[in-house]
Amino acid sequence: MRSICLFFAAVFFISVFSSKAGAQVASTVYRQGLNEIRVTFSENIEAITLTNTLLFFEDDTGKIVQVFCEASRVPDSLNSVSLNRFRDAAAVPVNLARGGGGVTEVPAGTNRTYNIVLKGVKLTREPKARPIQTSVDVNSTTKKLPILTVTQINNAGTATLPYFNRRIIDIHPEGIDPKVFQDKFQGDPGKVKILYKFSRDDPSPNVETSAASVKIDPKNTADLLIEPKEKLPLRAKKYTVQIIFPAAPLQGTMGAGFSIPADAESLTATTVAELAPPGQTDRAKTEFFVETTFTSTVNAKSHARSKVGIFGVHWKPTLPLLTYNVFGEKGDKPVWMAFRPLLEADVDTQSPKVSKSPNRVQFGMDYELGRDAGLRNRALIQQHVWINGLRYDSDRDFKLQTIYWHTEYVP
Repeated sequence: MRSICLFFAAVFFISVFSSKAGAQVASTVYRQGLNEIRVTFSENIEAITLTNTLLFFEDDTGKIVQVFCEASRVPDSLNSVSLNRFRDAAAVPVNLARGGGGVTEVPAGTNRTYNIVLKGVKLTREPKARPIQTSVDVNSTTKKLPILTVTQINNAGTATLPYFNRRIIDIHPEGIDPKVFQDKFQGDPGKVKILYKFSRDDPSPNVETSAASVKIDPKNTADLLIEPKEKLPLRAKKYTVQIIFPAAPLQGTMGAGFSIPADAESLTATTVAELAPPGQTDRAKTEFFVETTFTSTVNAKSHARSKVGIFGVHWKPTLPLLTYNVFGEKGDKPVWMAFRPLLEADVDTQSPKVSKSPNRVQFGMDYELGRDAGLRNRALIQQHVWINGLRYDSDRDFKLQTIYWHTEYVP
């Protein structure tokens, strides 16, 4: 009884403190043929605890059933984790769909939600490691939901042309013949919706578009080629791609053992795109950076589509004012002074009332004074740097003025 209470307490604690990080999960997929769960994040994984991963579900009686597993990083992927080798409390092997040991089989025509808590996850843009909670629906081996797997969208490591074809999305369907998709949607490909969901620190709003064509891959007839009306964007950060097929035209077309629930509205394929522009430079590390993006957005109330221009500017040059005693002549210590103006802006062409972009402007200046112990003198503190700064920061919701004094010591 005590162990059960501790388990519930741990689940509650982690679920409360992992909700924010859970938003960083791009997709969680169960690969039935491999009996494997694959969790893909929208950012790279810098660190993760691969032991003591929590995996559990609630059975028909309301009892919480824990399943044990092994977690590992996915080869050739910086943002994915694989869970496999499932077993029950008595170490009996478990198939998440067919069951095994103390885990029952998923009833025919239904699915079971497995909750997953990964511990010690630190993503690229996260300040510290934290638990991340997600879930996956596992279908029964009979009348299971068709599976849509998207081929990797990635131009990482591509230094020369040709780059990734951004006008093609390759999907491998399981449970529905690719010819069915072509027959149902090629005449009206606009029914297939495509969403590009960008990173939370990307100034660009999410993009909703549709398919321009749906056809079978002539080189691999088991795959489907989707051409989006708006090609896959080049973005410095990874982003999520969703392809949404309406379910109604696909009803009754599934192969043996597959089924789409009668109340289902859509069938969705999800993946993460990593399409950085060639020669992309980290904005914060440059002296001068300009970025322009032209896209469209849909009004949530009127559903009207409008064109949007987004402009980003970063300007932070270093203007040396004075440097003397560089080599510590006559025992004097080297001293330098510098001035750094700053302009940082992200704005768009929409009205502030409907804009989804930050529309943030920041400008200011830094004055730096530094002193070195010199090449001839080695000291406990080799350099002292004093920085005076002034910042003016504003967006639609706030205005902030800051004056600060910053001191650095370099041993």
